[in-house]
Amino acid sequence: MGRSGSIGSALVRAARQLCPFLRGDSTLGAVMERLGVDGVEIAWEQRGSGEPPLMLVHGYTGSSTDFIDHIDYFAKSRRVLTLDLRGHGQSSHAAPETYTLDQLTDDLIAVIEHTSDEPVDLLGHSMGGRIVMLAAIARPDLVRSLILMNTTATKFEDTWAYVRTVTDQLRIRGMDFLDENPYVEPGDWRLSDESLRLRRANRDVLDVEAFIELARELSEGPPVLEELSTLDKPVTIVVGRRDQIRGASKEMAKEIPGSVLHQIRRAYHFPQLSNPDQWRAVIDEHLDRVGASTAGTDTR
Repeated sequence: MGRSGSIGSALVRAARQLCPFLRGDSTLGAVMERLGVDGVEIAWEQRGSGEPPLMLVHGYTGSSTDFIDHIDYFAKSRRVLTLDLRGHGQSSHAAPETYTLDQLTDDLIAVIEHTSDEPVDLLGHSMGGRIVMLAAIARPDLVRSLILMNTTATKFEDTWAYVRTVTDQLRIRGMDFLDENPYVEPGDWRLSDESLRLRRANRDVLDVEAFIELARELSEGPPVLEELSTLDKPVTIVVGRRDQIRGASKEMAKEIPGSVLHQIRRAYHFPQLSNPDQWRAVIDEHLDRVGASTAGTDTR
């Protein structure tokens, strides 16, 4: 490749870093739709048809590709909505002070209002679980039911314990610093090569300020279990039996009236990746249960 080709490639890489939605399908899938929220482009996608929609919300450092193996399956019977949270995936990077759980909740609410006239069945994984809790508390009219996956209504403390020790180096060297100082989830050894590739691709495009500030937010955010326990919504709690956060899931199940707890055997923090059949069966059971309980009623 000549000099002009090298310069051109560098410009493309720079443009994709500044505008994440320009990334092609070789990294994080097809280019998604975008919704402007306070000057930030939030990437979202829908597949399938049929109401009510199922919305899938990924966790810290992830993207909508965390559910890539399941979207088409659920889209056979309903509309499936996904988004990339600000600073993640194909959504644009934002000012550091906007990486708060409250702002990510506002982004999610904006996407729901933009894409659906019906209350949604809302699934959140890990940090995404906390965000869907906050959305349901703030706007219960937008939510038909909740699936809380490998998450907690209190604090995520372990992540910030690590991130706080490497913040300065991250800001100097960017996310590449983690090549030498990896942040490894227990259970990663059970994931396929393709799942690990997508995890790495998500990390490579993550805004370093999102990595830092959201870790801090997750460690300091106030508990929401009391407010969550008063919601009159069907709730399923799903967790890998080997996940460190299992105790928090059991606590939520005890405190949320009528909630159903599923613990997936031999699974860690990403049961949809490591145990896809068992995880999918749990989600199907929840959707069937909610559909039966709300048949003929107005959930709005």
